Amino acid sequence: MDRRDFLKSGGAMFVTFALPGCATRIAASEPSLPAAGAMWPAKVEPELLDSWLAIAADGSVTACVGKIEAGMGISTAFTQIVAEELDVPMERVTLVMGDTAQSVDQRGTGSSNPLDCEDDQEASLQSAFEESLPERVVSHCLEQLDADPRQYVTSIAVEDLDEVRGALGYDKLDLWGGSYGTRVGLEYLRRHGEHVRSLVLDGVAPASMKLPLSFVADGDAALEHLVTACEDEDLCHKVYPDLRRTIAQLRAQLRRSPARVGIQDPRSGERDTIEVNENVFLSGLFRPLYVAELASLLPFGVSAAAAGDFNPLLAQNLEFADDVSENLSIGMHLSVICAEDVPRITPQDLAQASHAFFGRALVDDFIRACKLWPHGEVPRDYYDPVRSSVPVLILSGGIDPATPPRHGEEVAATLPNARHLVAPALGHGVSLHGCGPRLVEQFIRKASAADLDGKCLERIPRPLFVMPLGTLR
Repeated sequence: MDRRDFLKSGGAMFVTFALPGCATRIAASEPSLPAAGAMWPAKVEPELLDSWLAIAADGSVTACVGKIEAGMGISTAFTQIVAEELDVPMERVTLVMGDTAQSVDQRGTGSSNPLDCEDDQEASLQSAFEESLPERVVSHCLEQLDADPRQYVTSIAVEDLDEVRGALGYDKLDLWGGSYGTRVGLEYLRRHGEHVRSLVLDGVAPASMKLPLSFVADGDAALEHLVTACEDEDLCHKVYPDLRRTIAQLRAQLRRSPARVGIQDPRSGERDTIEVNENVFLSGLFRPLYVAELASLLPFGVSAAAAGDFNPLLAQNLEFADDVSENLSIGMHLSVICAEDVPRITPQDLAQASHAFFGRALVDDFIRACKLWPHGEVPRDYYDPVRSSVPVLILSGGIDPATPPRHGEEVAATLPNARHLVAPALGHGVSLHGCGPRLVEQFIRKASAADLDGKCLERIPRPLFVMPLGTLR
């Protein structure tokens, strides 16, 4: 019996996640689901399991995944993964991000005095496509906050986490961190390593990386991987010849003469006009690189844009942009970046970024913003490598434009019981892809990565490049 036949039989399916969630809430609110204990193996009590993915008899899906507000695009990534794995439309998936009764919201996010900012003007559709941080937005954000932004740096947040650990009576923790969460996990390991049993770092963003400066080099490398992969694939190279040249020519053209493109605003349903300038084009290239499935659309989107149709490129960009705007707390983001990263960017760094493909425009935006934003203090040893004998599993996506393997290698060098596994064909985030969940589970159960077989990550294929309708493979 496959999962579709299972659902037709009137049942429901639960799968445990490794993140805090809401099993009790689902069971209480969904009458079509079985009562506690009705469908479970004898040794498992459902109320003791942390998190759940529930498929109701009508085919709707509820996924409880805990609090992960700090990551970029995480909620969309979870929704896409659930939809793809269960072969259901994304609109049928409801994502529940947990609550503070069951998971800790880092200060500045979720329900822990979030440093969210409402713009004093309705954001235009144009702004959704551009990577920019206007000074007006930063100033207005600062005026709204009922908090001291200097108190929201990572080193203070880990003290909150340890205080909660102590209050709950836990001696040892198994920690999982993704993206910026890896920085938090590493700092907790530095300060309170005696309370860490194991640590999973997925997409490593150590304190040593200078955000957003590192996006320039890492984004360039990810785009180069994409273009090379297309050139090495016979059909992609045949359908999209000279992709590298097409990208360069289109960028130069839009720098000289931006295109005016009509598009339907998904928020209002009304038609609007977008100016596709160089900034919009670069954002349209960079953002999809986070997710391998979206990146596989880029040759098609670039080719269509070169022929005058920018809608494919804009459509995938807008979905990503909307999710970031909904899930990224800009005040919290600035409190971290302005205290921990931007002050370390040198004139030499900026000169080098000026010659990179993605350039320094976003970096300059953050430098200007951080001149307005109050800076917190960081500990003197904050940028020193973290050294610990605690077992650590490090996961990296080989084509990640934000936290590629080079950052994982740097961190692993001073952690003698660390194992660094790379999924060559994945982008930002590995834990939920392919054999990733199994590897994480095995690691946490044994608190050792020594016997993990990471070759399964190497077998995860890169998604096929999207071809125009009618193309024969």
